[in-house]
Amino acid sequence: MLNIILKFIEQFLSSPTILIALIVLIGLLIQKKSLPDITKGTIKTIVGFTLISAGAGVVISSLTPLNTLMAGTFNLSGTVPVNESCFAVASAKFGMALSGIMAISLIVNIIEARFSKFKFIYLTGHEIMWVATVCAITLSALKMPMWQVILCGGLLTGTYMAVSPALIYKSVCKVTKTKDLAVGHSGIVYYWLAMLVGKLTGNKEKSAEEINVSKSFNILRDLTISLTLAMMFVYIIVSILAMVIKPDLAAKTFAGTNFIIFSITYGAEFAASIYIIQAGVRMVVTELIPAFKGVADKFIPNAIPALDIPILYPYQPNSVL
Repeated sequence: MLNIILKFIEQFLSSPTILIALIVLIGLLIQKKSLPDITKGTIKTIVGFTLISAGAGVVISSLTPLNTLMAGTFNLSGTVPVNESCFAVASAKFGMALSGIMAISLIVNIIEARFSKFKFIYLTGHEIMWVATVCAITLSALKMPMWQVILCGGLLTGTYMAVSPALIYKSVCKVTKTKDLAVGHSGIVYYWLAMLVGKLTGNKEKSAEEINVSKSFNILRDLTISLTLAMMFVYIIVSILAMVIKPDLAAKTFAGTNFIIFSITYGAEFAASIYIIQAGVRMVVTELIPAFKGVADKFIPNAIPALDIPILYPYQPNSVL
C-alpha cells in the first residue's frame, strides 16, 4: 500500500498538467470561489495543458519532412523559432521543473511587489510559461538537482516578472496616458533598447501614425495567416531546391504528392499546430491569471498589472503593422 501511495505522489508531482491545475485550484480556494467556479477552472486548466501536448505532437509531425529535406539536401538541421512550439515540446521533457518554477515565480512576484518598489504583477501568462521554460531547460542543462532547478528558476522568473516591466513603464505611460497599466512581455529588453534608439534618432514632431497604410496589409496581423504563408513559402523553396540537388530524396519525401500540394499541406499543418497550442495556452492562462490576480489583489492593493504587448496596439496601429 505504501508503495502505491508513493508511486501516486511521484506521478502526481511529475505531471505538469496536474501541478498547474493544482496552482489554479489553490488560488480559487484562497479566493473562496464557488464549487462550480473551482471545478470549471481546474478542469479547463487540465484540458488546456492537454491541448498544448497534442499541439506539440502536430508540430513535430509537420516539421519532420522539412527537416528531412534540409538535412539530406544541405546537411542542415532546421529550427523554427516559435515560442509556443518550444514550450509544448519542452513541457514533455521538463514538465516537473517547468510547473515548479511557475508556481514559485508567482509567489515570488507577489512577495517582491508587496515589499519592494516594483509594484508590478505580471499577468501575461504565456510569457510566464516561456520564461519558466527557458529557465527549466537552461538550469537542467547545468546538471543541477531538480529542487535547485525549481528554486533558482522560480526566483529568477519571479524577479523578472516583478522588475522587467519597470524598464519601459514610463514610455508605456506616455503612450497610454495612464499610470495604471504596464507591459509584461519577454521582449521587453528589446523594447527598452528600441526606446533608447528612438530617443537618439527619432523626431517627436513626426509619427508613424500619420502614414496612410493600405488596409489590405491588415491580414498579416493574423498570426495564423502569416505563419501559414511563411511556412508554405519555406516548404516550396526547400522542396524546389531538393528536387534539383537531391531528386531521389525529394521523390521519397513527397511520396507521390505534388510538391506544391505537399508544401501547402505541411505549411498549413504547422500553422494548425501553433493554433492548437495557442488555444491550450489561452485556456490555461484564462484560468491561471484570474486566480493569481485574485490572490495578489488581497496582498497588494496598489499593484500595477503588467499585461501583454497587444494592450498598446490600439494606441499605435501603424507602428504595430
